[in-house]
Amino acid sequence: SFARRVARDGEPGEEAETWVKVLRVGSWPKEPSIIGASSSVVEVALVECRPVTGRRHQIRLHLAAAGVPILGDDTYGGQPFGEASGNYRMYLHASRLELPLPSEPAPVEIEASCSFAEELGS
Repeated sequence: SFARRVARDGEPGEEAETWVKVLRVGSWPKEPSIIGASSSVVEVALVECRPVTGRRHQIRLHLAAAGVPILGDDTYGGQPFGEASGNYRMYLHASRLELPLPSEPAPVEIEASCSFAEELGS
């Protein structure tokens, strides 16, 4: 079991640290027709996150606790139109992983590009 919120002062919990950098601010959806009849758009930011520690749901919890949940995250409040699973996906993507493997002398690096920047309106 794990907590679905950041522990308050005095509550038991594990230390967790996430580094966050805003790369770009824009609006979503780029074309309102993507989400149906609604013409609403929300201000969003493309961010780079680097978890310093490795806790379950760490990035999701830290961003939600800061009042900026990940778009499409049904669990932590990332539905700006109040509709669970109203997005085709959660906008969380690991663009680069570095994994230490016992069989390799150096960590293995895996990279996967992402189109999130292209999905933002200006």
